[in-house]
Amino acid sequence: MSLIVKLKKRIEDYRAFLVRDDPFNRDLLSGKGSIDAIACFLVDVHHLAQHTPIRLKLAIKASAGHPLLQSYLKNKFLKEQGHDQRALDDLAHLSRSNSIGKSNVSPEMSAFVGHIECLIREDPYLYRPYIFFAEYLVVIYGPEMTRGMEASSFGSGSLTVIENHSDLDKDHVDEWEHILTRLVVETTYEGKFLAVIDEAIRLHKKFGLSCQGVCHEAA
Repeated sequence: MSLIVKLKKRIEDYRAFLVRDDPFNRDLLSGKGSIDAIACFLVDVHHLAQHTPIRLKLAIKASAGHPLLQSYLKNKFLKEQGHDQRALDDLAHLSRSNSIGKSNVSPEMSAFVGHIECLIREDPYLYRPYIFFAEYLVVIYGPEMTRGMEASSFGSGSLTVIENHSDLDKDHVDEWEHILTRLVVETTYEGKFLAVIDEAIRLHKKFGLSCQGVCHEAA
């Protein structure tokens, strides 16, 4: 089984977990999403998107001496502008028809962002599987989330930060096998890449549980 297939399988299994076992996503998909939980989600996603250009700058600097990787990261940096504003726009859209309390960035999301920065400092190549995790998950699960928003009566266009990424990242996912072949030739990276995916899933689950906690408080 190729590395790209193994990476996809882990993320596909996680998507199945979100649909089946994660309370926040299960409620959203069944039309029972809480406005407070969605607001918490968007505040955290805004924080994550806001830090993406910062992380990419760090990775570009750390990848000096690796021209193929650095070229990929520079191109990625140009494409990752303005996504944080979409999350703010989504919050504003929801607040026009819903009463939304003030929400701060969760400790779980802060830990997630901090972990990604540590990965880059350890080895900029390890940022690649995280990027794939984020892109592939939003491609295979993003459309379901947006349908869940509509089912929960928040209306279409309430989750443009996810909708936009879902559309843009389809082409990125298709390019991935070629990118992996060009950027990583050492077989020792396979175990490291799989470990990055596993840790990203573990931390992402904690982020989901923080949204669930808001949902329970609001019930």
